[in-house]
Amino acid sequence: MKFALIYSFLLFTALDSQAFASLPKKPVRKIQVKEGQTAYSIAKEQGLTLRQLHSYNNFDPKADFLVTGSWVYLQKNGVSKDTSPDKQRD
Repeated sequence: MKFALIYSFLLFTALDSQAFASLPKKPVRKIQVKEGQTAYSIAKEQGLTLRQLHSYNNFDPKADFLVTGSWVYLQKNGVSKDTSPDKQRD
């Protein structure tokens, strides 16, 4: 009887972890820079601080210039520090 309970629990746990592994990951919010936008204007539009935007994207805190068409993350992205957002695949 104990063996059946333990086996059932282990089987249920294994199936449950497989179900979580197959769930789609929530996409990271990001936007594409439009002509004339700055890090400050994007932060203000999105309700973020400039410091948050800089940390999410590994921007130089002294720079406010963005390249039109590049991608800017609006939340933590879990990407390595030496990879810019515009080099990430969609």
